[in-house]
Amino acid sequence: MSATILPLNDLSYDEPPWGDTQPEMLIIQHDWWVRYDGWTLVVPGDMMFDGASIPRLCWPVVGPPLRAAYRPGAAVHDAAYKACLRVLTPDNKDATQRVLTKTLADEMLYDFAVWRGTPRWRARMMWRAVDKFAGAAWEKHHGER
Repeated sequence: MSATILPLNDLSYDEPPWGDTQPEMLIIQHDWWVRYDGWTLVVPGDMMFDGASIPRLCWPVVGPPLRAAYRPGAAVHDAAYKACLRVLTPDNKDATQRVLTKTLADEMLYDFAVWRGTPRWRARMMWRAVDKFAGAAWEKHHGER
């Protein structure tokens, strides 16, 4: 893991209309395009995401789910898990069904966290957690791993 990441536009999001001083969800405003190791990832606009799925018990060590450094990776990871992330080849052909796996989605969470300045040890903890415990969430939208 350790990918080349280059955003092609800004990732912008809003709090849901029901508002909250500590939002638990964000809504992506428009499609977010980002290069990831030669692939182009497209996270759809209007997608709601809850940040990194971090149990509250772990917040003192890892931090809260919507920490700014986690948002890009969580948006990509959630889109992959919800089966709405598009993966395009360098010539803009859709390769989502061919290349997107749970393993890749989990690695992207790690790579984006490191790219945004999360220490590698913390990103590795996050990766291990989703690798070990997020199988049911993946299977909900994709069937078996």
